[in-house]
Amino acid sequence: MNMNAEFQRLNNNGQKSKNREKILEYSEISLQIIYIDFQILVICTGLSGEAYSFISRKDVTKILWESVAVHQYIENFYNFKTETNHSNQSSSKNIKEKPSKEKLAESLKDLGKLLFQNIFKDEILDLFNVTIGQSIKNGQDILIRLMIGSDFLNIVPWELFFEKERYLCHIYDIVRHPFS
Repeated sequence: MNMNAEFQRLNNNGQKSKNREKILEYSEISLQIIYIDFQILVICTGLSGEAYSFISRKDVTKILWESVAVHQYIENFYNFKTETNHSNQSSSKNIKEKPSKEKLAESLKDLGKLLFQNIFKDEILDLFNVTIGQSIKNGQDILIRLMIGSDFLNIVPWELFFEKERYLCHIYDIVRHPFS
């Protein structure tokens, strides 16, 4: 074997090792969210095990209503900007109250807290905390993979998980993955 071929072989093996390392840069936790009989089943899997829980009918209803309310508030917020830019300002009776950024931010935060409290509880919270500990120990980032098993649950902005005065999406990578 000539020197160039040997160098190429060693270089390719080194490249494969680097690619394997890239794959393992994340500690991943997967959340399958499935609507069953007016409840939501949450199945959580990670490197250290799996856990599941149910979100009650009452909490499912609250999550759905709050999600719709946030979507409507966002729509009103941006429609107000568009309407005020295009409307005739001569009639003060037709001017709506401007939606506030502060109220929108508070609504998003409240929904994020509700989502976190209902998804990350009991064994799922334990599994999540173990994953965080392992990722810190191994110097890895955390990937939260969401798999939404019911189409209408896609209206819920699950990525807004909020805990300890911060959004998890500001700290960890959160992705929606097709449910198969």
